[in-house]
Amino acid sequence: MVAVAVCLGCGWGLHLNAPNSDDWVITQEDESDSATVEDFAQPPYRRIRRKAGSYEFTFGFLSFRRDPLQVRFELDSKIVDQSDMEFGYTEQGLKNIDVWYQNARRSLAQEAKDDSGAVRVTAKTQQELNRKIAEIKASRQSAQAVLDKKLQELEDEYERKRQEYFESRGFKLLPENKISASIPWLVGKNWRRLMPVAVAFERVRAEHNYDSQDVVGAALAMVQTALDYRVPPREEANRRLGGVLPPMTALARGWGDCDTKTAALASILLNWDQVDIVGVGLPGHYLMAIQDIPDRGEAYVEYRGLNYVLIEPAGPRWSAPGEVSDETLAKLNLASGVSIEPFLN
Repeated sequence: MVAVAVCLGCGWGLHLNAPNSDDWVITQEDESDSATVEDFAQPPYRRIRRKAGSYEFTFGFLSFRRDPLQVRFELDSKIVDQSDMEFGYTEQGLKNIDVWYQNARRSLAQEAKDDSGAVRVTAKTQQELNRKIAEIKASRQSAQAVLDKKLQELEDEYERKRQEYFESRGFKLLPENKISASIPWLVGKNWRRLMPVAVAFERVRAEHNYDSQDVVGAALAMVQTALDYRVPPREEANRRLGGVLPPMTALARGWGDCDTKTAALASILLNWDQVDIVGVGLPGHYLMAIQDIPDRGEAYVEYRGLNYVLIEPAGPRWSAPGEVSDETLAKLNLASGVSIEPFLN
């Protein structure tokens, strides 16, 4: 169900999850190299530098309180590269499955041929001959049934291998043999890796005495305005990307589209242990919603008996939580083609 809220919000408390040092690295900031908002142009702005072993990020933007904010953090370049390369499927990967399937079919066909060679039948009477022919026919029918069953099992395994391959590379199979990038997969793979970004926003919270909703809004404003809107290619370096980038790649490049930015924002916010986020898929668009009691006039969806306030990370339009474009709202109210999927079960 999609609706415009008429109730009053109460906010929620955020606490960072316990860090996992295998997934991310936070480096101590060098005070001599620290930059201030005044060192840059008017927000929004960004500076992304690849250094030995890491990426250094500086993003400047306006919060929904209209405070000029700056967040600085570093990400391990090996982890960024790993995140990038683990996503996307290849024609060679699919070809390997096809080759396995064809070899398995040939093996079954050869096995059936070896078992069904010519048979010489002798009999003393016509009755005995008919009986032996009937036995041979029944045996061959049974053998054909066994072969058909094995071929069907092979076909099922082939489809299973294809599905497992797509899922292992961040994609999902849809009806009518369509393939789509899985935003929940991208979020699940990357949210712990973006703990350094969440820590940077914790510093913003402390410096500006922000509450939890202000922190969520600040992260949203950064993704909307300090990351450019650009549609990723469907294929890159022999990998099929489906027009989506992983969250860490989007930060490293400084741009993304609606689903890419949604994955990035969700991956940042899920580092707080009381955040519950779902993805909302629409025809030609993707956004997210965060579990909360909506304020008056905020757009929200109901999912499994709970209210989720809609968030549109795409930008470049500056839209606070609960504010979505008229086009998005029209698609939501039509309900046709709308899908809601949790990011972390």
